Amino acid sequence: MCGGSYGHLHKRVKSLREVTNDYQEKRKFHSLAFKAEALKLAEKTSAPSAEKELGLKESQLYT
Repeated sequence: MCGGSYGHLHKRVKSLREVTNDYQEKRKFHSLAFKAEALKLAEKTSAPSAEKELGLKESQLYT
């Protein structure tokens, strides 16, 4: 058995809760109304041009 302590590793590794919180802070949530209008715009023009106009990342919007 190894005589070393693993306490130092615990301090370096983020907990699942911390990782989840970081992810949720970075993620944008859009209302249903925004989504409906985005789809209408994509159908009228095209998905890539609607994404650009709305400031969405590529491939986030599809019809």
